[in-house]
Amino acid sequence: MISFKQFITETDIDAVQDAREFFHREIEPFRKQAKAYGVFFRGTRHTPTPYAKIKLPSGKVVDVGIMSVRKDRTPADTNQVIHEVVDEWMKEKFGVAGRTGSVFVVGEESIEIAREYGPVYVTVPQGEFKFIWSPKVYDMLHLDWTPINAIRRKIDRDEPLTDEDVSAIKDLLNKQGYRTDELPWALDSGNEVMIECENVLMMKLDKSILTELKQVMK
Repeated sequence: MISFKQFITETDIDAVQDAREFFHREIEPFRKQAKAYGVFFRGTRHTPTPYAKIKLPSGKVVDVGIMSVRKDRTPADTNQVIHEVVDEWMKEKFGVAGRTGSVFVVGEESIEIAREYGPVYVTVPQGEFKFIWSPKVYDMLHLDWTPINAIRRKIDRDEPLTDEDVSAIKDLLNKQGYRTDELPWALDSGNEVMIECENVLMMKLDKSILTELKQVMK
């Protein structure tokens, strides 16, 4: 794999490349862990930067974009205090900045959910990556926060949290089964997956070529 900067400098983006060779070069760590079990999807209103053109075995040419993964993500819907505690817990437990420095993706089962956030793209990490997910939680917004309702009310009133409050939130998270392995299971689950990497490669979802696209990523 070469860097985005090297690619732009050394490669003609308009030159059409063989799809299988391209993915074997660009997403080898993902391919090895996914074990031909599928790809991820992401809905977004941000258009990725053009990166490459690839030709599938059928002759169809597909545009591949690239998007950098922000390392200072702020929550769109999650309360900021909860966001910070969850991120601290993930860093302590897994070494992954799950809420702040990751891109959120889902498996094929949840394409329609991804569509709520904008046009859907097939999305895979370029090069080395880490990931975190839970087989119990399809979206943290819908996590059952009932055990810490009193703490949530304190947060809503902008009251400071005690060390005991923070520990209670982390204890709740410890019960959710978050993990950083079993990528095929994560792909199949339809639950949100947080991927930490430098860049993701993105292709506009076209169901007419999805099967072929997954084949060349094996």
